[in-house]
Amino acid sequence: MMLLRDRRGSYTIEAVLFLPLVFIIFFSVIWGGMLMYTWTGVNYAAMSAAVDAARRGEFSAEVRNAAAGYLRQWTPGGKMLGVDASAAAPYRDPNRIVVWGPPPGVKVNRGGTIQVGIVYPAKIESPLLAFLGRSFFGGDVLYLQASAVAKSEVFFE
Repeated sequence: MMLLRDRRGSYTIEAVLFLPLVFIIFFSVIWGGMLMYTWTGVNYAAMSAAVDAARRGEFSAEVRNAAAGYLRQWTPGGKMLGVDASAAAPYRDPNRIVVWGPPPGVKVNRGGTIQVGIVYPAKIESPLLAFLGRSFFGGDVLYLQASAVAKSEVFFE
């Protein structure tokens, strides 16, 4: 009888200590899945932009805008971000999707390489995860970067 009386509140105390940890892990897994989905979209946009540029022989404004439009449409939070589709080199801006590559108008002959890249700012929405992000990454924005290289298929005379 004495043994049962000593253990009566132990389940409540264990639940109070254990449930916040379970919630943190649960929401971290959900956020990590969304981050992987976004990163996959960024990689896909970079690869498809490189292939489109290789088919045209140049990284035109149309190809840049198509890649940026894809990211704005298919990524969480993409509609709220601005776009810089004219960058010649990658840079980080927490409010813009940066699509970079060779300047428009530069033609690449068959066999030449065209490198295209994207820098996507993924904002951490959860206050707890934002605190952890500031602790481990120095901020509440993670910059997802992807680049792809394709060989030009067009012959210019």
